[in-house]
Amino acid sequence: PGALWEYTWTALAKDMAFPGPRRAVEETYMSRDGVEYAIYMSAPATSWPTTSKQFTAVLQSWREPNS
Repeated sequence: PGALWEYTWTALAKDMAFPGPRRAVEETYMSRDGVEYAIYMSAPATSWPTTSKQFTAVLQSWREPNS
């Protein structure tokens, strides 16, 4: 069990190299031994279709250490 968080915001130039509208997604969960994991990606909103596909690929290929 876990949580999937997806959100948008407008990044300011003083805060990052790529200001403007951004999107992010984060999958968090607890492993059976109590370790919390979070997989996170963010990108400019205009790049979201590509970033979303990359995030899906990461989730499908990532495994807990020693699993």
